[in-house]
Amino acid sequence: MLTSGLEDYLQAEELVELALTEALSDPPARAEALAIGAIIHANTGHLEQAASRADEALGLFEQLGDAQGVAGVLEARATSLLVQGRLREAVATFSRAADLFQDAGQLLRLGTTQAMRAFTLVLTGRADEALAQAETMVELARMLECIEGEGFALTMRGFALAALGKPEEATSQLEETLVRARRFGHREHTLATLLFLSIAQQATGHLQQAEANLRETLQLAERLPLYSPWVSARLVSVLIAQGHLSAAESFVVHPLPGTVMDFEVRLALTELAIARGDPDAPETAAQALALAEEAGHLFSASRLRQLLGATSPASLPELVPPLG
Repeated sequence: MLTSGLEDYLQAEELVELALTEALSDPPARAEALAIGAIIHANTGHLEQAASRADEALGLFEQLGDAQGVAGVLEARATSLLVQGRLREAVATFSRAADLFQDAGQLLRLGTTQAMRAFTLVLTGRADEALAQAETMVELARMLECIEGEGFALTMRGFALAALGKPEEATSQLEETLVRARRFGHREHTLATLLFLSIAQQATGHLQQAEANLRETLQLAERLPLYSPWVSARLVSVLIAQGHLSAAESFVVHPLPGTVMDFEVRLALTELAIARGDPDAPETAAQALALAEEAGHLFSASRLRQLLGATSPASLPELVPPLG
């Protein structure tokens, strides 16, 4: 079921409902289905349902004395916090879940949780920590002979490298990892790798390749709603960098307050306002920056600071090459 969720969250929600119906008289099975459902609901933006199912699962796991189950619920809660853009809390909760998985000897689950923590660390501007964690994950996956886990860890390593201003090294890493993701046919892994690769390619000025990868990513994101707005926002940025403003406008997504994607969407809207020379561009940039800094989304805040400096009349025609 978890694999189905990673490939197609909407279909996985239906499987969760079926599993819950079948597990009415089986507390361990019901608790497991609730915990998985909480993660899936978080990824589809159904946060109230995710919270309700996480609470019920936690109660059942505590009654059963199942520490691994408790860790799974914490992972679900961390995912919800991430989706809500509550990044500092998400990092802390992923850490708690990882500690419990490690104590329980569940090293494969530990790797997945650490991967999500590394991803969140990059968003909070702590890419150096994310890189160190990703490299630890690579070593763990190799020790466990988990080829898919190693590939996912390398993808997170590439994302951290791109955020650290090392786009050439990131590109090399992610191109290699993309081959693995395609070979395994893992939709979410392929999507994430293509997205992070496009970020590195944009930073090195390979805009056509970045655009092509983002267009493929957009197709993959159709049934993975957590990613769709981010992919659209990155495509807006790449099209602007190529001078295709009309095309960029067709991919604009409205702000999504209360979600982690809101920061990337506002970044794209800021870039578009500056490229068009909108008179309210400085206000758009300042508002987006304030929201990103308040939430700790420093991955977008760093770019927004550059853009805010580009909103003086003398610098409006030329945008600073984006780093992330």
